Amino acid sequence: MKYLSFLLIFLTLSTNLTADTLIINDAKDGWLNLRSGPGTSFRVIQRMDNGLRVQELERNGNWSNIALPDGREGWAFRKSMKTASSDSGKMVRSGPGEWYYQDGEAAWDLSRNGQVIASVFVGRDLETGDYYYGLYRMSPDPMIHFMGVSVAKSGGKVTELAAGDCYGRNCMTSYDNGSAQVRIPISRQNEAALLEEMKSGKDITFRYQTKASYADDAFKRMKMGLKGSRRAIEALQNDRRLPQRAPPQKTSSTPQNTPTPTTDTATSEPQAPTTGSGKSYVVNETRHGDDFCDAPELPGLPPQLDAPEMAWYKSNLLNDAYHVKYIRPLSMDFVGRGMTLWDQFPRNSTDTAFYANGAVVARGTMISNGQPRHDTRWKGSWQQDPGMGLRIRLKSVEKMSWGYEYYECSHGVLTNSLSSGNRPTTDKNGNSIMKKASWRGCSIHIHCERWTDEHPERIPDRSSANLVEWSRSQIPASEFRWDKDY
Repeated sequence: MKYLSFLLIFLTLSTNLTADTLIINDAKDGWLNLRSGPGTSFRVIQRMDNGLRVQELERNGNWSNIALPDGREGWAFRKSMKTASSDSGKMVRSGPGEWYYQDGEAAWDLSRNGQVIASVFVGRDLETGDYYYGLYRMSPDPMIHFMGVSVAKSGGKVTELAAGDCYGRNCMTSYDNGSAQVRIPISRQNEAALLEEMKSGKDITFRYQTKASYADDAFKRMKMGLKGSRRAIEALQNDRRLPQRAPPQKTSSTPQNTPTPTTDTATSEPQAPTTGSGKSYVVNETRHGDDFCDAPELPGLPPQLDAPEMAWYKSNLLNDAYHVKYIRPLSMDFVGRGMTLWDQFPRNSTDTAFYANGAVVARGTMISNGQPRHDTRWKGSWQQDPGMGLRIRLKSVEKMSWGYEYYECSHGVLTNSLSSGNRPTTDKNGNSIMKKASWRGCSIHIHCERWTDEHPERIPDRSSANLVEWSRSQIPASEFRWDKDY
């Protein structure tokens, strides 16, 4: 009888013990909480992005005890995870230390003493079918900022890979044990060229900052092999068990099934004023401790931060201990005070002017007669809506081969942050030098979507902009510094 009881207990326990590989797949938020116990009352250990593969250790009702790739364990809601199919568990390997394909990702692992300490990977999103690539790294000196990535060919040619808006910490997930992962979405426009670069390259090099290199204003490099990547990536492309995307529909007008902006940016956007007077304030004129932003501080977080589109900003930006020392929400009314000039919006190498009457003029790098020039690239309008924060609509001035380019942004928030870096100053002998300094300034953080006439599918685009100049009264653009020598 004693042995029968023991057998029954063993069989009961064994039904709760699993060895399944699960994939994080939360359709609502795009991420899932890892908790200290099986229920929402237990504390959150960290967030896990969709597509992350974990090992299920135990089942308790609707909750699973899981192990992360870095060995950390916790509990997560089982219905927000998918079981990797038996077929997708098959690997395609070319040989030891080479690329392989498994569970929707092609990868190359760098191991030490039997433990994976770094991986380069290319995968498919389980919801949209879109491609992504990235780097996983574990080290006592953790990765904190992504700086860029390049592929080298056997002949010595080096190609810089497109990384969208993933520079810094935008697409990075960090873990308490010193590991970090940067996962970079691949746009459909860059997909074919980028995948071919990785399939035909000799090696791939990621540039990043760690805690130590950040303190020295330097960055590190990690080189990973691409031997065998063609076979593994093609296995990923040919895996029909993964979500298949519908081909984009070509159109010469506003994309179908997408809301038409209430302001027609092509004809009726508010016009940039051409008269007035005022004083221009330039960020490089601030000194240590200066507050380059006099917008009133809000008593709490603005309501638009609760929107799903702003989940990343709320969870990561407000707790970034490295790039932003501290950050406080500010009143958006400051954007409409006179004219404000912002840097790095809507894309890199762009400066954008907001006028009090609701006009927006954005300048960026354009190609004219085969030569790059910095000129007006987008025009549009801005407004504030209750619960939606700052909203911006832009349309390209020129029609390209793929048609006009559009931006529609919402849920914008304004913050006051403390930043640091090198600033021009003079030494005791009057010589011009660069010196480390700290300053506080305004930043806009907003969720954007962009598309073109030829590619009407909307691509999410996390955006931020830093205040460069402003005037307390409305003045013409000619009185502002429209160059890039800030």
